[in-house]
Amino acid sequence: MDDGGIWSYTYSGDYMTSAILMFNGRKDVEDKYNFNDKGLMVSNDSFDKGIEYTDIPNLGGLFLAYTDNALGLDYCNLQYASLLGKAPKYLPKECIEYGTSDDDNVELTFHYELDEDGYVKKVEVKNLDGSETWWTETYTYERVK
Repeated sequence: MDDGGIWSYTYSGDYMTSAILMFNGRKDVEDKYNFNDKGLMVSNDSFDKGIEYTDIPNLGGLFLAYTDNALGLDYCNLQYASLLGKAPKYLPKECIEYGTSDDDNVELTFHYELDEDGYVKKVEVKNLDGSETWWTETYTYERVK
């Protein structure tokens, strides 16, 4: 519950396919996530025109194919609790969303720095031509015994 709103989630197999926020008795938000038979999210409401993947395995189980403002607090909490379902099997390469005008288009590329075991140490998310960094994430991992 978030300020009187109630979230509900739908899963297909191991993947979350929709999230709906009911607020004051009406549907306020409805996000959809589409996966192919290989376990790769091929589109979502943030990137409706497609998500392309690298051949780099997603060893850390990261959810990166979102815009920085689309993965709001509610989704971060779900991710940390492993309630988003399985992460895509490979790391995203590009995400594309076409807006109503050229100024609204969002085309992002993901640039990775991996550690010696193949886990993401750093990812820079840039616009398609690489001239502008939208955000950077840095990861550290610990082995738990």
